[in-house]
Amino acid sequence: MNAADLTRRLDNLLRQGTIYATDPAKARCRVKSGELLTDWLPYFVHRAGSRRDVEHPTTGEQCLVLSPSGVMAAGLVLVGINSDQFPAPHSNPALHSSHFSDGAWFGYDEATHRMRFVNGPTEISADRTAISLVSNGSSIVINEAGIFFNGLQVAHGGVNIGNTHNHPITGGSSAPGPTGGPQ
Repeated sequence: MNAADLTRRLDNLLRQGTIYATDPAKARCRVKSGELLTDWLPYFVHRAGSRRDVEHPTTGEQCLVLSPSGVMAAGLVLVGINSDQFPAPHSNPALHSSHFSDGAWFGYDEATHRMRFVNGPTEISADRTAISLVSNGSSIVINEAGIFFNGLQVAHGGVNIGNTHNHPITGGSSAPGPTGGPQ
């Protein structure tokens, strides 16, 4: 091994770059680092045994290639380095969350003991005192005081059972009208 080869291997032990392309079916990616473009390399995931978690890298995501003996062809890609293109989504150290490119996110805040799932106008949240589901102006809240529905219509089996439905008047008449509540 000559000095140039040794220098190249040392430079390649740890090489920062960005994800150039991904092949999720094979769990491989290519990394661009300066002028170098790697071959298809495996990337780290959270778990890869009998329990598996998968989050495939994103094109443009910063990464670090770890190359045993400085041989890039044997490299392993460590992803998850924030950048200007993909900054941290928040600065709350108590919030563990996952954020998606369409704006949806879910997370758990250890300080407030609150779990949230947000997808556009829909939010599901739960803490130690209540569970709530809110979507497009309607909501359901469950807490120690009861179950509360709020919306333009409450239906059961396709039948309106909300505060605008009518019951037959008792006493033989079948004319619809308000009766003061369900019978």
